Amino acid sequence: MFKKIFIGAAILLFCGIPAIFNGKDNANLYIDKLYGEDTQAFLGHTNVSTNKILPIATNEHIVDIAQEVGKSVVSITSSIPNSKFLKPISNLGSGVIFHTDEDNIYIITNSHVVNNATNLTISSSTNQRYRGSIIATDELTDIAVVAIALNEIPVESQLQLPIATFSDMKNLRVGDIAIAIGSPLGEEYYNSVTLGVISAVDRHMNFTNMPLDVLQTDAAINPGNSGGALVDEHGEIIGINTAKLSNKDVEGIGFALPINNVLPIAYELIEKGCVTRAGLGIMGSSINSIQGTPVGVIIENILPNGSAQTSDLKIGDVIVSFDGIDVTNVSELQNALYSCDVGDKLKIKVIREDKIKNLDIVLKSITN
Repeated sequence: MFKKIFIGAAILLFCGIPAIFNGKDNANLYIDKLYGEDTQAFLGHTNVSTNKILPIATNEHIVDIAQEVGKSVVSITSSIPNSKFLKPISNLGSGVIFHTDEDNIYIITNSHVVNNATNLTISSSTNQRYRGSIIATDELTDIAVVAIALNEIPVESQLQLPIATFSDMKNLRVGDIAIAIGSPLGEEYYNSVTLGVISAVDRHMNFTNMPLDVLQTDAAINPGNSGGALVDEHGEIIGINTAKLSNKDVEGIGFALPINNVLPIAYELIEKGCVTRAGLGIMGSSINSIQGTPVGVIIENILPNGSAQTSDLKIGDVIVSFDGIDVTNVSELQNALYSCDVGDKLKIKVIREDKIKNLDIVLKSITN
């Protein structure tokens, strides 16, 4: 009756890595062997507005991008308490410098890199190490902002931590060059650069409990790359590397959060310390039509001070339609809800005691 989640053979691997457990290296090293022809032969870039084919990116061009953008990419080591008998667990990830003010240099990374961390060490491209702090995290989008206090950075070193340049994403296409920069497998591989293409621009993945738009790339993204930069051929950041599919039959499928989705959330985290979203204020489960039960989302609990509490929704109601959109499971209800704003007045259709009821609800805010 209740929906069950099936986990298949392909594993979605977040690319921050737990590196130290009880003082031992816990990262699994693996090497991708490369076979075939000259890679450059596959890196053509076609301008659809003319009949001419643009020249492919040269090795020197990639070198210039790697050197320049690499200054804005940092390595992040987070220490997570384990127990009083064992040493803390260390997670390794990457980050991108995106903002400064009179107090801090701010860095975007993934939430899963720094969740529950008590200490952060941030390493620059010049191998300088600084104490970092967590400004805020948003687990639903897997975005976090961390910072280095300017008063901890010598003035001459501040110039070596520049803000990255970000793409407006308007002209990004499948087949465009993609360069991944980060620290896979630890600081000994700091600011590694891998080259590939954009494989898809419109993928939708459920990394967390929220459906996310992601870029797919075949540029190698390995453990430790999480939070690092995905860069276009102009040296502009197009995404934050987040995860890869890991399977013996799968190669070259990595994912990055599009930077035009990341930046607004990152700035909201600085400003408010959280991300505000519209929510129903319920806990529920997907149900199917076994034994005549209506298909939809059954309300199991109504949270205090939420939207549902101030409406006519009741525990046991089965939501079958939200704002005119049919709902058959929790994911569909979440997808419909994510497009709404705080204050929206909507219609919800529910089944209650075998009767259809159409109810009004005004959405209130929730915070992650």
